[in-house]
Amino acid sequence: MKAYRGIILSGKSAGEVKIFRDGLLLVDGEGKIQFCGDFRKSGIDTKRYKIETVGLILPGFIDMHTHLPQFRAVGMGGGQLLEWLVNHIFPLESNYSDNSYAQKESGIFFEKIIREGTTTAVIYSAPFERACDIAFQSAEKCGIRAFTGRTMMDINSPVDLMDKTDSILESVKSLISKWHGHDSGRLNYILTPRFAGSCSTSLMKKCAEISNSENIFVQTHLSENRKELELMKELHPGYKNYTDIYDKSGLIGDKTLLAHGIYLSDEELKIIKDKGAAIVHCPASNSYLSSGIMPLSDYINRKIKIGIGTDIAGGWNFSMLDEGREALESAKKLAAIKNIDNEINLRSIFNMITINAAETLGINNVTGSLENGKDADFLTADFSEKINAVKIDTDELLSLLFYRKQDYNITGIYVRGRNISIKMD
Repeated sequence: MKAYRGIILSGKSAGEVKIFRDGLLLVDGEGKIQFCGDFRKSGIDTKRYKIETVGLILPGFIDMHTHLPQFRAVGMGGGQLLEWLVNHIFPLESNYSDNSYAQKESGIFFEKIIREGTTTAVIYSAPFERACDIAFQSAEKCGIRAFTGRTMMDINSPVDLMDKTDSILESVKSLISKWHGHDSGRLNYILTPRFAGSCSTSLMKKCAEISNSENIFVQTHLSENRKELELMKELHPGYKNYTDIYDKSGLIGDKTLLAHGIYLSDEELKIIKDKGAAIVHCPASNSYLSSGIMPLSDYINRKIKIGIGTDIAGGWNFSMLDEGREALESAKKLAAIKNIDNEINLRSIFNMITINAAETLGINNVTGSLENGKDADFLTADFSEKINAVKIDTDELLSLLFYRKQDYNITGIYVRGRNISIKMD
């Protein structure tokens, strides 16, 4: 058993955050939580256990959308989405055809996101089978929980990144066989058609078939940029809207993650909600690439499932706390522009990057919150100044967490009770 004592914050699916001001987290040798609650009610024999005292104990963060091969482009280039992809991202991703380069960079990527407290990530790898396999190997080694997929591109793309439809599907089936459900479900494959601008309807339909038959998640991009919307009309004429392209291909379902979703009509939102798909909000990226502001509050009021993702490298934040803060700030800006009340608060943001994300990914029985019987996916942090746990309320503590990052230091990141914050070889 390992014991950790400090202020514990953990989300609830109903939108609340529970706090134990003098909390204890007890983790067994199998990496399972045996107790999470008030230290005084734990009944623990303090002579039997060596208790590590920390400032704060939190569930590990879940990044619902990021691109492994893009992290070197953070802060590089300007302009909007389509030109940025051509000028900066596609040339960078092509480097991952070199296996030694892919291996070195994959390890660095995971170190960067783990350092910020991310214990689960949903990842686009480079559009090469071997690069995706290497990404899985790096994830296996470092101990993170990950959903990873080879980025699929079979039309309208650079020649060195594009592949034939059948070849892509063969490689995907091989990767699924090797990695999906690996290490008792810590690593999973996710089908990854880049977006309707680089994928044929044939490829998208085949992805839908695999998703349904193998019970595998799908991730793609939707309605991120106005010029992107114009491109969809050119490449896929005859469809009512962008969402209709995916829907007619069978890709919209309760295992579908749709990144961005800024410009969606009522009809599109109804399809997404009725079919149980999730929209992944990437506020920093939406700002950096001048894409727009996603109406987060409206989507939540419509009962649509929402996740949050860093969207490296459109986004510049490796930290889900930074990205969560951006989500709140963009919601406040949009409310000011529309002269309406902002309905988003830090409790809901905290849950979006923990328990709500786990629920969307179907892993809330093992992670996303600190509860007895779940895997011990958590992080510890110490404050540079003493926090009066008796007086500070939950909202104030969350505000310190999201807005005063310089005042605390993450001291440990754990998955299944194993400290994965140690630098990899």
